[in-house]
Amino acid sequence: MKYLLLILFLGLVWHFFRIKKQPRPQSTTKPNPLTIKMVQCEYCGIHLPENEALIRHGHIWCNADHEKRGTQQ
Repeated sequence: MKYLLLILFLGLVWHFFRIKKQPRPQSTTKPNPLTIKMVQCEYCGIHLPENEALIRHGHIWCNADHEKRGTQQ
């Protein structure tokens, strides 16, 4: 019986060191290169992606109607 416990103990120690020796996988989370810059309409203040905004003469608008109204002010 004591030899069986000794073998079991040695097996657990061997298993523990084998697990510790294995390299840990590197983190798979990477920064997203497809992030989109958000901008704010100067007329209504809504935030929208930069690629959907109307940018004219340094001003940012969410649509053509707000561009007209914003330039009339």
